[in-house]
Amino acid sequence: MSEKQLAPILGKAVVQKNKPVYEAATGEHIHSWICAGKGLTIRMSSGEKPNGAKTVAAFTASAKCPLATAKGIKIGSTKADVVKAYGSFEDNELAKKDTFIAGSIYGGIIFTFGKDGKVREIFFGAAAE
Repeated sequence: MSEKQLAPILGKAVVQKNKPVYEAATGEHIHSWICAGKGLTIRMSSGEKPNGAKTVAAFTASAKCPLATAKGIKIGSTKADVVKAYGSFEDNELAKKDTFIAGSIYGGIIFTFGKDGKVREIFFGAAAE
């Protein structure tokens, strides 16, 4: 998703845009955008150029995020709901007790659960290269 496509989703939300950081593993410049009011942290990539066109590389949803996955999972959903929705996509090799990985760490969704067994954070994207 391009920066232009993302704008309508964020609306007039206040976004803290941090300076780009070069990631040697990917060869990309990553810009962290924090939208606290919507519970989103967005990793924007501008590729090899620090000021190039930006696209969403990954994002994390946390408290205050009202958005849900295509299968209806959102912050506060139960672990049972996640397993029901994404059980056939589970990668349990790398998952920890408090996480559920749908797809893989190289591209997928990582759900993190609180002590109450409810989703407290959802990461979308590649967590490893």
